[in-house]
Amino acid sequence: METYSELIRRLSGSLEYHSHGAMRSYVRDLMHAMDRRGMRNADLAAAIGSSPAYITKILRGDINFTLATMTKLAMAVGGRLDVRIVARPHAQQARQRAPSRQPTASS
Repeated sequence: METYSELIRRLSGSLEYHSHGAMRSYVRDLMHAMDRRGMRNADLAAAIGSSPAYITKILRGDINFTLATMTKLAMAVGGRLDVRIVARPHAQQARQRAPSRQPTASS
């Protein structure tokens, strides 16, 4: 039988694990922005032309976001969407050991 820590270690490399983590982070940021502006679910729904029930689904993480939806929500709370790729610790160590890529004449 697999232990909980073994399960987490195995799943931590999966697309689903990282996708859900990114979604949770986005929703947390969205909720903080709503709090700072004193917005309720109904206020955010009105700002994007949607229903409060849809906002509830978003805040529960029941929505598969598109970049357009994420941008619209960010703008509605007075922000902007910033999507980046961040190196994982073990990927960064591997990159430091690899030879650097030199620009070519065509670059």
